Amino acid sequence: MIGAELKAEEGLTPADMVELLCQCRLETLSNEFYPEEDRIVDVYRTFILRLSGEYQCHLIDLGYIPGSFNAVEAGGLLELRKKYCKVFTEVIKKISIQMGTEEYTKAYSEFAVEQPNLQKLLGDVEYTREDTYHFFIEIVSSYTTVIERFMTRESDTFYNACLRLTEMYGRSVDKAVVHLAVGSIETNTKGDFLHGANNYQSALEVLEKMEKSVHLASAYQKMGWNMHRQGLNVEAIQYYKKSLDISVYGGPGYETFAMQSFSSMGISHTYLGNWFKNMIIILIKLNVIFMTFKDI
Repeated sequence: MIGAELKAEEGLTPADMVELLCQCRLETLSNEFYPEEDRIVDVYRTFILRLSGEYQCHLIDLGYIPGSFNAVEAGGLLELRKKYCKVFTEVIKKISIQMGTEEYTKAYSEFAVEQPNLQKLLGDVEYTREDTYHFFIEIVSSYTTVIERFMTRESDTFYNACLRLTEMYGRSVDKAVVHLAVGSIETNTKGDFLHGANNYQSALEVLEKMEKSVHLASAYQKMGWNMHRQGLNVEAIQYYKKSLDISVYGGPGYETFAMQSFSSMGISHTYLGNWFKNMIIILIKLNVIFMTFKDI
């Protein structure tokens, strides 16, 4: 239904969608079919209210979608799902990027508008196929800021489904990436440091067997922060050093992890009472990294 609103030169129009809905039975608006805590009814009702008056009358009068699916109609809806995943992956990407800039207030307002669509996007991972799999891994890999801040309730179901998919398709690196995302939300949002550390360790068991990468630098940095949150600052510094060994001279793409590791290492050294000596070392290393990135 929401896909009918997607404005593109090809694909279903709202008129096409209403006609299709009139031929397909899928009860959606009757509260008796959903548990009280399930908000899918509200999502569909909100969508209907965004339509023009003519289409609202059609759908509100129906109260449900009559008819039955055939192979052609089902196939058409599956094509629609891929389009939906593509469009709203771009939306979550845009909002996530804006949250790290001066446009963060705009990001919050856009999220408020798009929240039902993004909730549906995360839910669609349960029905994904190999042609839409990469959209969800992209979200896990790069755009989980929105999930951590605003969609914690949906995160467990989403990440568990992603883990099942990585096992189904035999994607060990993708599985490690999901473990990093789970570890992050457990550490930074839920405050479950042990569960977070276990997920980071699961990721490291995969990534350490492969070539040095951004994901490995990130895993060491994240594990270091988790150790710090547990008060284990000596162990934290060791993980930060491992991350820096990869990221200091890694070039473009590694800058964020290098800066985070330097900053976090300074915090851990301060907690250990070594702040003066180690701040000098870190300043020297910062100069090295700035010169390295400048040359690149």
